[in-house]
Amino acid sequence: MRSEAIVVGDGIAGAMTALALARRNVRTTLVDRWEPGHSRVSSTDYNRVIRSIHGRDEFYTRWARESRERWLELQAETGQKLYYECGALVLATAGHCDWEDATAETFQKLGVPYCRYVVTRGTSPLSSQFGDEGDTHEQGSARDRA
Repeated sequence: MRSEAIVVGDGIAGAMTALALARRNVRTTLVDRWEPGHSRVSSTDYNRVIRSIHGRDEFYTRWARESRERWLELQAETGQKLYYECGALVLATAGHCDWEDATAETFQKLGVPYCRYVVTRGTSPLSSQFGDEGDTHEQGSARDRA
């Protein structure tokens, strides 16, 4: 039987692409340079990161959020815990946070859940590590929490 699609690279992105094609009844061949479990294969670890933080790049932010949904679907389908959502922490200082501000704008536009904390002068649990004394205040969050 001849393949209708060939996916090159059996890393996590390639495997999920092949799975998505197969679910659409596309005859798919998945190939990789290395055999499963080889020490040079990049996706053999238990840990994978889905990073939605991409500044103004809405394409990659949407793509990461779509990937998250596919993992949750696969988890439900298999009945196995495959995905552990832990969030991310991005630290930036005033005057050096254009990328972080752009990410927050993109998250707000796309409805990606996030929280922003601003440290102002005062007392902060982080002041001994970062040398800035301040109070921590929540400044904003996206429309919905998933």
